[in-house]
Amino acid sequence: MAIITKEMLEGNKVKGSYIEGLILLQNYTVCLTKNGKYYYNGTLTSGVDIPFKVWDNSGAYPQLRNNDLSGKVVEIHATWDEYNGVFSLILNSVKEVEGVSEANFLPTKYDVDAYFSSLINMVKNVISDKAFTLADSTLFSNSDIVDAFKIEFAAKSHHDNCKGGLLAHTYKVCYLTSIVISTYFGGTLSQDEKDMLILGALFHDIGKVKEMHFGQYTDISVVTHRYLGVEMLDKQAIVELYGEDWYYYLVSIMLQHHGEYGDPCKSVVAYIVNRVDMLDANMTLLEQKLEDSSARELGRVSMNGSYLEVLKRG
Repeated sequence: MAIITKEMLEGNKVKGSYIEGLILLQNYTVCLTKNGKYYYNGTLTSGVDIPFKVWDNSGAYPQLRNNDLSGKVVEIHATWDEYNGVFSLILNSVKEVEGVSEANFLPTKYDVDAYFSSLINMVKNVISDKAFTLADSTLFSNSDIVDAFKIEFAAKSHHDNCKGGLLAHTYKVCYLTSIVISTYFGGTLSQDEKDMLILGALFHDIGKVKEMHFGQYTDISVVTHRYLGVEMLDKQAIVELYGEDWYYYLVSIMLQHHGEYGDPCKSVVAYIVNRVDMLDANMTLLEQKLEDSSARELGRVSMNGSYLEVLKRG
């Protein structure tokens, strides 16, 4: 069965026309009609989101009722529907398909291979050789996590909530941290302290590869990515290279980089990465809101308008 492409979903649609193929079922909820009958309402994704409905007399209804298909690749047979100019799909049948990655259906914003290569080169140019051995063993050459790190979301519904978002966010935080170091602290920090800041920026969200799966929280997200990231560090290797105090300052960055929205910063290095992390999160969120708006020009955004309110709400 072929994948339903973005072009198929965005092309000419005719009410009542038939469509079938593989697609990602993002989520769905049970709803109630005016006549007191239950139906499902949800979202399908393949490069773009499409709403769908499943009526209680459909063969797809018991499949959704008896199985949690949220976040699963599924085979669908459906027809297009249109109401008030908005098209949606009415599912006649749906079943889970194994062996097909969800990544095939997620919107692509970033060139993940280019970002990953740039991240490696940028980090290598600003840290010591011993720090790079930690970056390489913990992330860059770590086969257990590197593939997930390159395509995972940075958030579920905030900044960089897209495929490759975690990688892009990490790159930007590392780059901005290097700018902060050279602009403000280049003459006052030792190389070991610079290593600490850059590695803290590199690893600050690494735990999201366990906390999330394509933007959806996993079962182990009962503890946050901050704790999960610390678990992924090789404490013995770090202590041998830098000492125990250095290790705990690195841990402070990973546990406290959310600042007032998590654990308060108790070290200067944690505070620096927290400020940089917040800067990128807010600027990226603003960028995303502008992309979604008809007001494309920055000059058309009122300082008292909805964009700042969105940023305040996060």
